[in-house]
Order: sequence, then structure tokens, then C-alpha cells
Amino acid sequence: MRRGMPQHQDFFTRSPRRSHGDSLLKALCLSSALAVVVVFGLLTFSIAYESLRALRTLGLRLLTDPWMPAYDMYGLSPSIKASLLVTLLSLALSLPVSLLSSIFLVFYARPRVREAVRILVELLAGIPSVVYGMWGLTVLVPLLNQTLGPLIGSSLGWLSPWFQFTESTTGNLLAASVVLSVMILPILFFTQVEFLLAVPREYVEASLSLGATRWQMVKTLALPYALPGVILGVVLGMGRAIGETMAVSMVAGPENPPRDPSGLFSPATPLTTLILMNMGSLTPGFFEWSVMFSAALILLAISASSMLVVKLLSRRARGVLAVASWLYKPSGRLALVEEGVVAAVMAVCLALVGGVLTAILADVVVNGGRAALTIGVPVLTECLRLTGAGGRAVFTGGLLNDVIGSLLLSLLSTLIALPVGVLVGIYLAEYAEGSRLGGLVRSLCDALTSIPTIILGVIGYAILVVYLRDFTGGLSLLSGSLTLSVLVTPFIARGTEEALRAVPRSVKEAVVALGGTRLHVVEVSLRQAAPAIMCSVLGGFLRALSESAPVILTAGPSNFIPSSLRDPVGCLPVRIFLLGFEYRVFKGALDYAYAASLILVAAILLVNTLVRVLSRRARRYTV
Repeated sequence: MRRGMPQHQDFFTRSPRRSHGDSLLKALCLSSALAVVVVFGLLTFSIAYESLRALRTLGLRLLTDPWMPAYDMYGLSPSIKASLLVTLLSLALSLPVSLLSSIFLVFYARPRVREAVRILVELLAGIPSVVYGMWGLTVLVPLLNQTLGPLIGSSLGWLSPWFQFTESTTGNLLAASVVLSVMILPILFFTQVEFLLAVPREYVEASLSLGATRWQMVKTLALPYALPGVILGVVLGMGRAIGETMAVSMVAGPENPPRDPSGLFSPATPLTTLILMNMGSLTPGFFEWSVMFSAALILLAISASSMLVVKLLSRRARGVLAVASWLYKPSGRLALVEEGVVAAVMAVCLALVGGVLTAILADVVVNGGRAALTIGVPVLTECLRLTGAGGRAVFTGGLLNDVIGSLLLSLLSTLIALPVGVLVGIYLAEYAEGSRLGGLVRSLCDALTSIPTIILGVIGYAILVVYLRDFTGGLSLLSGSLTLSVLVTPFIARGTEEALRAVPRSVKEAVVALGGTRLHVVEVSLRQAAPAIMCSVLGGFLRALSESAPVILTAGPSNFIPSSLRDPVGCLPVRIFLLGFEYRVFKGALDYAYAASLILVAAILLVNTLVRVLSRRARRYTV
């Protein structure tokens, strides 16, 4: 140890004793980290290579022309506009409501109210997107088409064509925006609450002791301090909104060919929906095949560039907020009036958030329970089938095939991702300190967790279903599991890294002091971090359980239980999506959709409860 260096840094300057086991572990960890780089490179290369034909042939016409294949026009302009409009509208609806609710919850509400709302938002954050889409399709769309739409059109239609109501039986741009705003609200809410709670308590007390009202303290102190959290929530919410596929496809009333949205009540076909509607019927050699990959490339570019723009704007946001606070300084009675008005508005926003989330959960529980009772015991003991009764096709049987399919897909993808994810996490925590490769792998893991899942579905369809059909069987359990494992691996890797970094340094130093090797250090750290690592594994399992966009392109729906890895397999999220489009055609489809939603939500809540128990155990028993 160098002279003058503190004793607690000895572990990092004097490496543990090495052995053959250490070298083998490091090689395995390095190989797993390089595998992440290779997979990401393969994904990027596949998108770029498959889209070259369309990019060379169409050029900028991809961004300007309409989508009219019958006239050899393959422009993505209508879908690009729809994606941007849906994303911006959803943020405009959810950001002010979530921010005001977060402020009220942190600085005005009682602890019991804060805990109750937090638990409710946590429950809704884990609900799959298809369940939100089901709620939007059966509750929100009829409400807009029958009540709110005519009201908005008659009162605001004279202002702009965008508010004019067009009668329809399907979804529209506004319905998609509202559903997305509810979906991203938990993301915004949690990031804002966490950063507002991080405001130093002594700063808050000092501001209030100087005579400032709570709102004056919030706008001059808490908001500028928590602004990075607000921006982070916007970035995460925007990424979720741009890449969402299934819920938007269910409530946006998509058309084929798509048209430019002309108002809030016009149909919309975002890029994700366009890819979903066309990709499954194409094979290499078709020009539309290359166009779909171009759409995926543009979607990826929009997602990355929009997040970059938001981060750049965040640098100026703090200054703008400070100037606004300086220009507007009410005092005396006016300040008290402002305090009362703002507190009332924030309470209304919080009630709105709680009311909407409760309504969605109640809709799933009440209608799902009713549907399960209507179907009876076969809902979990028989496979779904379509029969003829009275001259009309009727769904009968149960959802056993989809329940087993969901478990098989989630378990197999998690088992595939588990060893690679844990080894990558060990590499990042124990071997990659300060290295460029470690920073690259960490960045790629974060990128893989935020990439729109429909893009992974497109690449999985091309590589596993089409090109490697002889190995995977095409649409199969194996193809779906391998695709989902790409989503689960970075989740486990980052969770493992954080868990290992949380192990106290004194524990590692004690192992080294006793003559332990690097392998012993890692072994002890894994024992200490085991409950937290298990939480990340279960989180990855939940991610796979709730996904539907990659599965519908790689595993395919099926009404049978797979007998091998090469057989197609169904799952609950995909079944809910399909039944959402079939309930007007086939009798009983709506009951099965609600029953599937209830089973899926119950499974997710059960796993979430297990994660909570393990988290508490980790905090209790970890040294």
C-alpha cells in the first residue's frame, strides 16, 4: 500500500490471491459481456442491412410519401406523424397531472395517504399493456364515441378541425393518447416522487421558517432541486410511449393503408402498429420486407433522438424555472390565495390519478371475476377452442393452453438469460471498474432494456422464424423464448451488478485478509446479494410474462399445449390482444379476454408480492 493512502482502500490496491478458478471465472464473465456486445451488434446490423434496399430505392420518400402499396408508394409519413402525435399528446396529458400529484403527495398529504397511493401506483405499474388496451377498447372508446366525443365536437369543433367529432365504432388518436398517458403515468410518478423526497429536509424547513408558503418553497426550492428527476421521468415515459405496440393497436382504430391523422377523433396507425399489421405476412424478397425494417430503423432513431432532445432541453429548463419564479413573486394575501388554489388543484389531480387507476383495476377484477364464474372450472382445466352453435362461432373450453404457454415462455427465457445475466453483472461489478468495455456493456444493457420491443420482435422473426426455421421450427416456443431472453438478460445483469455493489466493502476486505482468492470474494458477495439477485431474476420473469409484441411475431398464437420446443405456443397477453379484436365477431370472446386479464394480473401481483418479501429479507439478513 502506498504511503499516505487510507487503510480502507487497501482492497482496491492489493488484488486478492489468484487461482485457476479465478481465471476461469474471469474468462466466463468476459465472454458473457462480449456476448452482449455481439448481440447488440447483430441487432443493429440486421436492421441496417435488411433496410438497405428500401433506403436506396426510396430515399427521403420514406419520410414524405403516403403508404399506398397498390400504387408503389411505401412512404411512412402517416405512421410517423401518428407516432409523434400520440407520444406528445400522452405526455401533455400525463406530465402536469403526475407532477402536481407528486408534489401534493410529498409535501401536503399525510403519510397514510402517501403509502396508499404508492401501493396503488405500484400495482398498476406492473399491469401489462394489453390489459390497458382491453380497458381502453371496452370502456374508454365507447365513452369517447358516445358521450365525450360529441360533447367536445359541439363545444370546441368551431375552433379547429382537430376538435371536430367524427362518428366511429373503433378507436381514434385521442383514445390512444389517453391510454398511453395512463400507462406512462406510474413511470413519471415514481421518478418525480423519489427526487422530490430527496430534497434535503433542512432546506425545506429553512425555507418555511423564513415565512414562505409551501407552494413558494416548492417552486423556488423543491422543483429546481428535483428537476433532473422530472426530466428523467419524461425521457423514460417518452421511450415507453413511442415504443408501445399492443395497447395502441387496440384503441387507435388503425387503418391499412394508414392515413394522416386529421383530428383527435380520426384513426391513427403509428409505426409500431404498421409493423405489427404487416410483418407477419412477409418474407425476404418482398420489397415490403425491407420497408418494414426501415420503419423499425426510423422508430429506433425517433426514440433515441427524442430522448436526446429532452436531455438537451433539460439543461435550460432550470434557468427558465428560476426566471419564472423571479418574475412572479406574489406576497401577502395574494400568496395565501395562490397557496389555497394550487393546493386544491393538486388535490384534484391526485384524486384523478387515484380514481383512474382504481377504475382500471376494478374493471379488471369485477369483469374478470364475472367472466371466470361464467366460464366456470374449465377456464383453468381445458384448452380454448372455437365451435359452431346456433349458426354462430362460439368460444368454449378454457385458457389452460395460454396459461401453460405463458409460464413456459417466461421460465425458459429466464433460464436462458440467467447465467449470462449473472455473469455479466459479476463482470461489471468486480472486473470492469474504470474499463471502457465495462462502460460499453453497461450502456448496451441500458439500451436493450429501453428499446421498443416490437423491434426485437421484428429481428426475432427475421432471424429465428425465417432464416433459422430448420433449427427453431419457425413460430415456436424456442423462437419466442430466445427473443424474450434478449429482454430479460440486461435486466438481470444490471440487477446483479447493483446487488453486488451493495455488498459492504468490509466484507470483501475480510475475505482478502483471510487469504481468499478473487473467486472467494465473488462467492461471498453472491451469497450476500442472493436475495437481491433473486429479485432481479423475478423482475425479468415478470417482464417476459407481460410481453406480447415480440411473442406474437416469434411464438405465434396456438390453441394447444406445446409438446416440444419447436411447437407454436400461445400466451395470455397475446390471447387478450386477439380476443380484443374478435369480441364483435365471436360470441364469448369478451368473457375470455377479461378472464385472461384477471389471471394475468393475479399472477403478476403474486410474483410482485414475492419480490417484496425477498427484498425485505435482503435488507434484514445482508451484512
